[in-house]
Amino acid sequence: MASVACIGEGMIEFSPAHDLLGCLYSRGFGGDTLNTAVYLARLDVNVDYLTALGDDALSDEMITAWTAEGVGTRRVVRLPGKLPGIYMIQAGAQGERRFFHWRENSAARRLMDVPETDELLNSLMSYDIVYFSAITLSIFDSQLQISDLLLPSGIFIYDISGKLLTETTATGPSAIIPFPQKGIFIVKIQNEAQTLTQKIMSR
Repeated sequence: MASVACIGEGMIEFSPAHDLLGCLYSRGFGGDTLNTAVYLARLDVNVDYLTALGDDALSDEMITAWTAEGVGTRRVVRLPGKLPGIYMIQAGAQGERRFFHWRENSAARRLMDVPETDELLNSLMSYDIVYFSAITLSIFDSQLQISDLLLPSGIFIYDISGKLLTETTATGPSAIIPFPQKGIFIVKIQNEAQTLTQKIMSR
């Protein structure tokens, strides 16, 4: 059976509890990519969830709940002092739903800027399917930061079809390269010693 990696942000969900006054909310966990991972696990698919959480009690509960559903959590990064994002669902008179989010400083927004990032990205090659959404792309940075470059190094950014978008020659040991647009890119760093290629997601 295929192995799947789902990348995104699992959040704390508050949904209406349908009490008489309409003031109570039930607490759970959700998010588009997390829900996909849970549904796949319920179908006995081998699925891991890739995200970042804090080191707080609620993050502990999230890990416990996902594990109970059969979702692999070995790729979940824990960040000291950070917290998970929150969203609330408000139901209208006709049953329509509105969503309110508190996620600007959530742990998941750091996923592409932690010591474990390279290991996580490299691990994607071990999966048959990698799933993410446009919301996943929206939580990550819009520029590429590279350090410890050997000089001279050429930095090439391609779109997912392999078309070259930008080409830069590094003039120092570090470089900041803005992505030309949202999406998934292939970044190649080339110098006399080696050639490195990596897929990067940009918002």
